[in-house]
Amino acid sequence: MSSRSITSTALEMHQKVSPDRWCVTRLDLKYLHVQVLEAVQAGQIFSRSCSGDTAGTQESEDDDEFGPSIYTVTEQYIKPVTAEAGKMSWALMRNPFGLDCDLFVSHAWQEGIFEFLSKVRTSWPRGARNAWCCMLANPQNLNVSSMLLSPRASPFALALQASSVVLVVPNRHRSVYTRLWCGYEAYVASEEDKTIQVAMAPGRRSMCFACLKAMVPVVLGLVLGTLDRFFHWQLRVFEISFLVSMCAFTSAIARPSLLRRVVNYVGLLSSGALEVCWDQKRLLVFQEGPTVLEHIAQRVVWLCGIAFFLVAELDRARSLRLDEEGHQLRKGFEGSIRFASCSQETDMRNIWEEIGNKVDDVDHAIDVLISAGISSPDLRFAAEQGVDIEEAGHADYAMAVVVLGPLQLISLKNAIQVLLFSPELWQEATFAWLGLLASLSCSIMILGGSVDQRAFILKVMNKLCTLTFIPFAAVMGAVGNEEGDVALQVLQVLFTSLHNIKIVVLFFSVLSIRGTLKLPGGKSILLFLLSRRWGGHDCRSRRCCPVVSGSSESVGD
Repeated sequence: MSSRSITSTALEMHQKVSPDRWCVTRLDLKYLHVQVLEAVQAGQIFSRSCSGDTAGTQESEDDDEFGPSIYTVTEQYIKPVTAEAGKMSWALMRNPFGLDCDLFVSHAWQEGIFEFLSKVRTSWPRGARNAWCCMLANPQNLNVSSMLLSPRASPFALALQASSVVLVVPNRHRSVYTRLWCGYEAYVASEEDKTIQVAMAPGRRSMCFACLKAMVPVVLGLVLGTLDRFFHWQLRVFEISFLVSMCAFTSAIARPSLLRRVVNYVGLLSSGALEVCWDQKRLLVFQEGPTVLEHIAQRVVWLCGIAFFLVAELDRARSLRLDEEGHQLRKGFEGSIRFASCSQETDMRNIWEEIGNKVDDVDHAIDVLISAGISSPDLRFAAEQGVDIEEAGHADYAMAVVVLGPLQLISLKNAIQVLLFSPELWQEATFAWLGLLASLSCSIMILGGSVDQRAFILKVMNKLCTLTFIPFAAVMGAVGNEEGDVALQVLQVLFTSLHNIKIVVLFFSVLSIRGTLKLPGGKSILLFLLSRRWGGHDCRSRRCCPVVSGSSESVGD
């Protein structure tokens, strides 16, 4: 078959399959990773240290880790492979009939191929089956420029409109929003009310390392508790309990990473010691229940403490990774797509004609993404109302894991115990069962909700449940000072309050961000719930966090 016939066949194929269906699966990306790696090892792909619009920014020397750039892979792998297969795109070569588009991937072509593939596969949204990615979707051996004459009718725009989520892939060179095409993709996403997420590098190694290091204070605490029992040191367990409560409170509200690590380690050490040396003094006043259940429940409390601080350490490590991706999104971005560049003058003119006077709206969507870590319609709306949404997408799981996990077993035990042994306390049992139902509902919403909804629920739970730590610490101090009868009664009230708090968490979860804003004083409530600062503050300016200025010199498209 002649070259002209092959080209004609490829064009017909791309005309027959709608552009928004030029998609790949997650398995396709895994296959691509293997193929490129083999090609690099065989010397078929080699990095080019050059700069310019056609080659991109100069590649660093750590290509073994990040891989050759998307530019290099496109020229040396995708084009030859697809030319041999018939000049169709790599996506249609793998999936000739096309696939429904669930995920749109926005990136700048400057990143290494392994860096890109690992971030996309790690951050693949739950429920998404197929992804549209320009380097794989567009037929690189055909005249791609002819498909971009009208930005609104381009494959980019059609695929983005068909997708459910937009995934932005930061890179270590400079912000993707120094590219005008990426800015245009943010414009379409904002116009279509899409949720934009930030792709993260895989963190399995760092998370495992953080977990292993966190086990050291746990083991030391267990050893300390064992020695206390053996040598009868009589550690002041209630004072240590007070310390655990204060560590949990500080870990939940602290932002500096070093401070969070210190209090997490202290909490792990103390919880480990209490797990062994706790003197079995009854903290609950259900005297009619079996003693063995009380002893087990009290052990579970300190297991919850260990679990909380372990997950808090993983949250801290994950937060550092999110901060790094945010830094990469800021790198070189001057705060507006007005300074973004494009390699083709015609494309630049057409894009600006399409965006028109909506530049501020696009900048706002990007600002929310950089500031919050997610740019969803609800978060963009909240930011427009002056709510501080900085780090609103940085959700911590420690509180949810404990409150919706092992503490549920204690709540269930208490509820059943009241019914069996103290039916006159039906009010406490009612609140306990309502709290259990609220916890179950919140768990379902977290597991099945959208990424911004999940982050909001976790934020609300973290803020409200943390409020119980201070009175809990005060009660433990009172018990330690031999004010046991009063303290035990107060402690029971605190457990009842925890059930009420879970009901309140469910209330805000159902309302979501927009519903909360509609409440009387809703803006102040949302400022408290979403803000990383406990007092919250009114973000009057359009931009909630500064961006890092940098050069706006041309980068390739």
